[in-house]
Amino acid sequence: RKFKGPASHLISLQDQQNRHFVAIAFYDRYRNHPAITDSLEGLMEFLECPVAKGITPLHAHDSKKAGFIYETGKSKSVAEMIRQASDLGLKPGPRAGLQLIVEVAQILRGAVRIAEEYAICSHGGLTPWRIMVRPDGKLQVIGFAIPQVEVLDFSQNPNNVPSEDSFRYVPPERMSQYSPEDISSDLFALALIG
Repeated sequence: RKFKGPASHLISLQDQQNRHFVAIAFYDRYRNHPAITDSLEGLMEFLECPVAKGITPLHAHDSKKAGFIYETGKSKSVAEMIRQASDLGLKPGPRAGLQLIVEVAQILRGAVRIAEEYAICSHGGLTPWRIMVRPDGKLQVIGFAIPQVEVLDFSQNPNNVPSEDSFRYVPPERMSQYSPEDISSDLFALALIG
């Protein structure tokens, strides 16, 4: 299964042991961006073993193809679930949005406490494509510390305008190269997602 996002595809994978994975596979135009190549080298220890409840560890990484693979079990992204609900004529209610906000906020707060040791102060790219829901309703966050590369690219080169979905969940400080992000940036994006 492949699901299109603003700067990458989410691809469902399964290995021979019947384990389920989700890959974030960036589009060709972003594959060589330093934010998802060189700048991640010092963070691999945290990305592969975040020790934070609800943050899915990075299982494998292919820097040449800008692919990030997470062992998620059977799951779907919030973006997929919203699209499927819309296709069926259903509209998730405010309670579902609030529950999502509360649960993901708890996950992010715990993760940032641990990630600060690696100078990571926020998720940096929280969107509905990075929140996964398992069949039992448990939430997982993927792509922690993998930035919204298309927004960074745009802030450096205003001629490279990404899709509107890229901007829909962006905290204002992400649009400035000089404003640092922290947990409040994630909570802003999370409120928009909810």
